[in-house]
Amino acid sequence: MISNFYTTDFSTNREKLDGTAFEENLTGQKCHIQQEGGEPIELDSGAFGTEYNMWCAVIDIQVGDQVVIDSTIYPVKEVKIFDIGNNPHLEILLVLPI
Repeated sequence: MISNFYTTDFSTNREKLDGTAFEENLTGQKCHIQQEGGEPIELDSGAFGTEYNMWCAVIDIQVGDQVVIDSTIYPVKEVKIFDIGNNPHLEILLVLPI
């Protein structure tokens, strides 16, 4: 099963409804994460960043959230749900500004 590859601990932050700050949303989650390609990409802001793919169980995570792994904060750019067969999971695109 794909969940056998979820070996990295992470938590998530979500922006408060008033938009003033982020607050912790989920803790104690497991995932598999790997860098996409090797070259930095240009972000919407004009800055550069590195893309990462993350796979995890189907949980409450959405575009705009932050994934926190070992104090590194990865903004969530895309969330795809795969609910097929015995391996329902999420594939999440993270972009780490550099």
